[in-house]
Amino acid sequence: MFTRSVIGALALVTTSTLTSTAAAEPTPNWGGFGHAFAGMFAGSFGNIADDLAKTEALGGAAINAVGAQLGGGGWVLLSGHFMVGGRGWGMYVPSEGGDRGSATFGGGGGGVDFGWAAYNRNRFLVFPFIGVGGYGQSIELNNSRTSVETGGGEITVGGLTIPAGKSATIDGGAAYMELGLGVQRFLFKEQGGFMLGAEIEYPRSCASRASH
Repeated sequence: MFTRSVIGALALVTTSTLTSTAAAEPTPNWGGFGHAFAGMFAGSFGNIADDLAKTEALGGAAINAVGAQLGGGGWVLLSGHFMVGGRGWGMYVPSEGGDRGSATFGGGGGGVDFGWAAYNRNRFLVFPFIGVGGYGQSIELNNSRTSVETGGGEITVGGLTIPAGKSATIDGGAAYMELGLGVQRFLFKEQGGFMLGAEIEYPRSCASRASH
């Protein structure tokens, strides 16, 4: 029922503890950092979005293809190159109501990532990564028509019939795989402090389910 292909540009502020094997060696070998992020995503919501656009069942209501994303996570650096991380996030998509009703979207998810510190010196950390995880999402469809209208005020979206004045929720979930690239800049010279960075990721759904 749902597909999701997302590119997210994430702004991060992190706190970390990274250590070197020698005082004169600027390359961190062991440590970790946590981060919070805010960004945007763009995606497709499959058959439901198509039905809303084609049939105008809700009178012009639509699900925007761009929304906001908030979350957090962390990474562990092992032996100067290997990286293991995890993250979780929530998604918000502003809806656009129509003259027969509205559609509201929300969701969230999380996963685990595995990376390789391709550049780890001069207080910079650049790491490509791959990840796996899962997410859930729901679309609430509200019918604002009344029962005295044509057809009793019912509307049909994606094979789902919604009586006048009622709402219905379609839930979906999927596993995903992703590719990404992270860049971090250490703002400290000792063993801990703050970092600034960014991550760009491209997740792709690989298995999904839907119910209502």
